[in-house]
Amino acid sequence: MMSFRNKSGFTILETIVAMGVVAGVVTVLLMMQSAVLQRAARVSDRIERVFLLRTFLNEARSKTQPQALQAQYEKEIPNPPTQLKYQRTLPAAQSVLAASKGICIERVTAHWRRSGEQLTEMLVTTTYIPPQQGKKA
Repeated sequence: MMSFRNKSGFTILETIVAMGVVAGVVTVLLMMQSAVLQRAARVSDRIERVFLLRTFLNEARSKTQPQALQAQYEKEIPNPPTQLKYQRTLPAAQSVLAASKGICIERVTAHWRRSGEQLTEMLVTTTYIPPQQGKKA
């Protein structure tokens, strides 16, 4: 008579428990991977917007009068649909920067929609515009 008991192997119950443990570990790893990929996508999107704002800042500087203390420039780009706005203004009178003649604040703002949510990103910098020399009479 043949014996069907194999004393050197695993039982079916041990195998099922081991598969359950492996499935649990794999599930946790996949959830962690998903979270990391989502975070990487958000950071990548933000870096892309910063480069877009910086590029638009340089474009706006080239399109506006270089000696103007106040200027505006707007642009819309189709992909992804984004509204860009550039403003060069003098600092507020009570600001520390107001004491320095020729300092202007440059502000670039981007507005776009993602998943139905309105998002805004802003880049603010200062620039120095030397005062024009007066003509001698």
